[in-house]
Amino acid sequence: IVGGFQSEPGGYRDAFVVKIEADGSRVAYSSRLGGIGFDQGWDIAVDALGRAFVAGWTSDPTGFPIVNPAIPVIARQRDQVFVTVVAANGGSVVSSSILGGQKDDRAFGIAVDAVGDAYVTGSADKGFPVRNAFQRDQKAFSEEAFLTKLHFSPSSTEIVFWTFLGGTSSDDGLAIAVGPDQAPVVVGYTVSRDFPLSRAIQSVLAIDPQFSQPGE
Repeated sequence: IVGGFQSEPGGYRDAFVVKIEADGSRVAYSSRLGGIGFDQGWDIAVDALGRAFVAGWTSDPTGFPIVNPAIPVIARQRDQVFVTVVAANGGSVVSSSILGGQKDDRAFGIAVDAVGDAYVTGSADKGFPVRNAFQRDQKAFSEEAFLTKLHFSPSSTEIVFWTFLGGTSSDDGLAIAVGPDQAPVVVGYTVSRDFPLSRAIQSVLAIDPQFSQPGE
């Protein structure tokens, strides 16, 4: 640990955040990130101020480090999304929120736009707190992709929108980027024949999920 905000282990397994100097010569800072449960950092982005935006999930939302959360933390024995913003020097957490519903929710991708807003994608299940959504309802019986945008101020974190993205079978958002127009672009996978399409270059599912075999 080098100048990090958390030096001691939080629990069974912690996420970590490490910044390397631009010339690769040394570690600029290094820190653990976690509570008493199972914590997994999955993706990271950096804004113009040098702050690190980390997304992943935690099995213990009440024990995870929380700072200026977007919504109140609810104790659930399920995986929940976390989005944590680390100061440019690595010495403190600027914002850290737990986001999720009644079942397992996980973040796989995060991006930051020019004004410091974050866009997160992953998989969600029942009870996800949709807001300003173009798809309010979960269509699948299992996990479905989600997309959310978070706005950060010095004293608070705000959910700008939170939406499902998928059809009646499994869908996951795996990565995300944002362009100069501040419009997010999401990539992932779907096995839904009714995945929502618009101006599609491919309009049908290539393989029937009921008959496909592993590796096909």
